[in-house]
Amino acid sequence: MLTGDLVLAQRRKGILRPRFLNPADDDLRNLAMDLVACFNTAAEENWRRADVNETVEAILGDRQDTKRVRGLAKVAL
Repeated sequence: MLTGDLVLAQRRKGILRPRFLNPADDDLRNLAMDLVACFNTAAEENWRRADVNETVEAILGDRQDTKRVRGLAKVAL
């Protein structure tokens, strides 16, 4: 589950509406595949959480859409 700081939502006329990622976005799909590959390797090789976090940070790099990609990483983990 996402933490509140990673939820994408808009409030209109007092109603909170979630915003969803576009599943057709090739960039986000490729990012998700990289994250899943990282987590699979971490599970197979018994990585420590610190090693997983370090690798995830390297995958995320200096992207500008940090809220979306950090949410994606949290859901994939």
